[in-house]
Amino acid sequence: MNIEHIRSLFPVTKEAVYLNSASQSPLNTLVNDRLQAHLKTEFNPLGKKAFNRDYTRVLLSRLLGGLPDEYALVISTGIGISIVAQGLELKKGDNVVVPEREHWNNSFPWLQLENRGVEIRFARLNEDNSINPETIEELVDHKTRVVAIAAVRFNSGF
Repeated sequence: MNIEHIRSLFPVTKEAVYLNSASQSPLNTLVNDRLQAHLKTEFNPLGKKAFNRDYTRVLLSRLLGGLPDEYALVISTGIGISIVAQGLELKKGDNVVVPEREHWNNSFPWLQLENRGVEIRFARLNEDNSINPETIEELVDHKTRVVAIAAVRFNSGF
């Protein structure tokens, strides 16, 4: 695959250079084609949809390892994190450490646990919005149950 071929997959590149892919990105034609095919399954019997989900889990297990039934297919990152946050059964006195100014998909699910008495600790960021591991470590103690950090931050790229 060369750069011209990759650019051809993104029709927006005919009009502009698109650099902000942190929150919303233009769809490439391959993704668009799969989305259109998926939407057609909405009108098919439920068995077809279940088969596609099962096959997707098989493909994920081949690509990333693990067993197909260890993968959850969720509608969004926020929904997935919310399922995890609610499923952990954290209780009063437990705490979760999250970097400040984290994307809302990785903040709101944990903040919802405050009504159970779970403390949410926000780690300070450096001036350039990067995360200092020592700052996270300072907030972790024997009652810390989760340290929730995005692999790449949406607002800084760190």
